[in-house]
Amino acid sequence: MLQPNFEGAKRYELEPSGILDIRYHDLAFLSDGEGLGVNLVHGPGYRAGIAIAYDLGRDTHNDPRLLHLSNVSPAPEPKLFAQYFLLPVVLTLDLRKAIGGNDGVIGDFGAYVPLPLADRHAFLFLGPSLTMANDRYMRSYFGVSPSESVASGLREFAPGGGVKNATLGATAVWLLGDHWLLLGQGAYERLLGGAANSPIPETRTQFVLGLNVGYRF
Repeated sequence: MLQPNFEGAKRYELEPSGILDIRYHDLAFLSDGEGLGVNLVHGPGYRAGIAIAYDLGRDTHNDPRLLHLSNVSPAPEPKLFAQYFLLPVVLTLDLRKAIGGNDGVIGDFGAYVPLPLADRHAFLFLGPSLTMANDRYMRSYFGVSPSESVASGLREFAPGGGVKNATLGATAVWLLGDHWLLLGQGAYERLLGGAANSPIPETRTQFVLGLNVGYRF
């Protein structure tokens, strides 16, 4: 996985990544992308439920620009989610609340189009999303307190809640026989609102690239 050191960083790091996706019929799931959850309602073309996700926080030792800012501890995030298939688009919505860590609320509204390719031996999922967060979340990751300003040289900043970023993401899956598959992921993100105006980010645009080999049981 190739990703920025922090949101808005100009420096990138290459690190190992893994994928996990376990489903029990249409009822329960454990996934690195969706967390641990249950579908409280589900049917052809829709599902909604609750889950526990996880915010990784921020380690200020990851980049020199963050050294004089506060760490943000990792924290579990209870989540509400919903998906609805409105041909040919899948609409998605989730809302998460951190327990500890940033102690904020963040949510995503997105849409993607599933496209079968290569005689259904490959699939592409492509679409945009918009992320919003409340003031606690925004101040944890993009705020600069008076003491942090003195220590870091960054100007004081106290962002309010609102739009955080817009993202265009793509996931490609190649089926290599009955069990093996190759999974490629990419995303382009632009910071908006208080996140874009914060003195912490060095750039408003960034990207993430990932590649995994998977095995289906």
